[in-house]
Amino acid sequence: MRRQDGDLVGGKSSSLGELTSQTHVPVPYGYATTSEAYRYFMRETGCNEKVNELLKELKDVENSDELHAVCSKIRKVIVEAPMPETLAYIIGKSYDDLAAMSNQNEPYVAVRSSATAEDLPNASFAGEQDTYLNVHGRDNVIKKVQECYASLFTDRVVNELANGIRKVVSAMAPRRPVILRFSDFKSGEYHNLKGGEKYEPTEPADLFSIQKLQLR
Repeated sequence: MRRQDGDLVGGKSSSLGELTSQTHVPVPYGYATTSEAYRYFMRETGCNEKVNELLKELKDVENSDELHAVCSKIRKVIVEAPMPETLAYIIGKSYDDLAAMSNQNEPYVAVRSSATAEDLPNASFAGEQDTYLNVHGRDNVIKKVQECYASLFTDRVVNELANGIRKVVSAMAPRRPVILRFSDFKSGEYHNLKGGEKYEPTEPADLFSIQKLQLR
């Protein structure tokens, strides 16, 4: 992995890959799942459709009780979905390979989110998703990967995404109030980043769709 692979594996992973491949700095062994793996999970489990329906319940992102209730339901849906067998095998096999490289039996590892838009030159979203330390065993690693997926829908993340979009649209029409409506959920996050279209092709519905933003 290289730093330019951030759209595929996120900021943390691509930076560690750069250190591993281009320097003599000692970096612990590790591996990365991809943004495509996340999209595959959301698509194959039917979570996209379920999240769509739950987001329709969120009428006011500034209502903390409503926001918490909806986000909790969304995370529960994602965590309880059965991990697709193909993806579970790849994640588990990679963990076994890591164990072999480390000469350890079921090593303790950290499972960390690596967002595709963190550590940018002009913006940072680091720390918004979950990290799990001292994870032991193949099945537990797979479980924690899934919990990292679910952490895309904490109250804080959804609130900040919504307010960020509201600010952008308000700048387009500064004298008109903006009503933010949640659109159909698309599993990819940052298509418009440089190079992002390679890994996240245009689809009819974004995470928060500009088409559903109403200026009044």
